[in-house]
Amino acid sequence: MLARILLLLFFLVLNSTAVSSGKEASTTTATTVSAKNTDNKICPHLQVLDDKTRISTLNSHNCRRALLAQGHTKSKNGKSLPQASNMLELQYNCSLEFSAFISATRCSTKPWMPSGSGIQENIHSVPKSKAKKPLYAIFEALTHWWYQIKSDGSVYRSLKYTGYRKGNPITWFTRMAWATTEYVGCAVHSCKNNRWSVVCHYSPGGNKKNEPIYKKGPPCSACRCGYYCSAGKLCARNSTAT
Repeated sequence: MLARILLLLFFLVLNSTAVSSGKEASTTTATTVSAKNTDNKICPHLQVLDDKTRISTLNSHNCRRALLAQGHTKSKNGKSLPQASNMLELQYNCSLEFSAFISATRCSTKPWMPSGSGIQENIHSVPKSKAKKPLYAIFEALTHWWYQIKSDGSVYRSLKYTGYRKGNPITWFTRMAWATTEYVGCAVHSCKNNRWSVVCHYSPGGNKKNEPIYKKGPPCSACRCGYYCSAGKLCARNSTAT
């Protein structure tokens, strides 16, 4: 209960900061940056992950989104999903890392984010026998979430999020693949049951019922004003745009 109250207070501060500045707080693209294992310059006020883990996590997300945008992601039926015309390049967000960390410390796979927060949450519990380090645990979680598309054929047919399928919901993949989501932050916590708790938070969150996961079309053909086409064919924010 205390953690939930602290998080709600945190979001009030975060929202007021974002409104006054007109920008998302504490973000970085970091897609072409390298870092030492001990660096903590991206989120210096946090001691959750090091920069190498943050950058690897961000790149792993954007690599998958780029493959999807270019039509190289296959669904259950073995057919490639259509190309995406409006897939945004994710930026790493320290505020989302902080909220993900609070959730990860619960060591629970049950959803936790307050309703109305505008943030979507992916959670996975990874045995330490499969991942000796936090970064490896994140890789395990990302693979687990993304490969959910291999068990579903409905996305190929409609490209719409239709909510929970009976007996086998597809929500993890769509959170990672939602085209208009632009910010991600993740955290890993060591739990007593010899497992890692991995949580990633996405904003603005997708998984909106009956809305398209992304727009079909040539990559970058529907990028918004102020965005350019990255090398991975994602709509990347122009840092000089106001």
